[in-house]
Amino acid sequence: MEVEDGFIVGVYDYCDRWCERCPLTNRCRMFACETEIDSEVGNGLRTERRVVRERRRLFAEVTEMHRQAERLREAGSPEPSDQIGHLPPGLESSTGPDPEVVAHSAFIRKKVHQLEMSANPSVRLAMETIKHFSLYVPTKMARAFRQVANLGAGDQQSDANGSGKAALVGLDRMEKAWRDLINSQHVSASIAAPFLGEIARMQRNINRALPNARGFIRPGFDEPDEVKMLNAAEC
Repeated sequence: MEVEDGFIVGVYDYCDRWCERCPLTNRCRMFACETEIDSEVGNGLRTERRVVRERRRLFAEVTEMHRQAERLREAGSPEPSDQIGHLPPGLESSTGPDPEVVAHSAFIRKKVHQLEMSANPSVRLAMETIKHFSLYVPTKMARAFRQVANLGAGDQQSDANGSGKAALVGLDRMEKAWRDLINSQHVSASIAAPFLGEIARMQRNINRALPNARGFIRPGFDEPDEVKMLNAAEC
């Protein structure tokens, strides 16, 4: 782990972009810089939560990805999936919205709204987790696959593996959130099944394209002993 001026170098490169729930904001130079900027805007802290701004930015990235794909289709260019020749064969393509989700979309929207407004903090956290990572994961997957297509998987600490690891961690957290809702009987297994199935498909695709992604060491996050030593040394 490399440290400069008390900040962990590169800690923000493979984080989950959820500063409100990050244990390493005091070691993140980007967080410190953005906090300083926030304080300067209007001579006071912004009232909008950072995670809301981050989700808006992630949504814009995902939307732009879809727009670019649509422009390629309209121009008669090959689908993005046809351009990833360096990715291994056998990757599973998304077939679009699950018929069960479409058929029960009104009910699911109502149920999601109820869960987001729940008095139970664990339920609200599960919904926040699903909402946040449903935007975050596609951007990291796109980056990982683009790197593999252009440069190959690279060595163990390559950016492709790092982005793949970040996406897998996000998928793991989404899966746990859904299962927590099922186990607490806030969501039925049948309602969650299509979403868990999509999560599993994305996990399989990352593991096929980047079989060593989980071995990537994310600065700070995957080095708890080093972080403890750093904190102890400063104390």
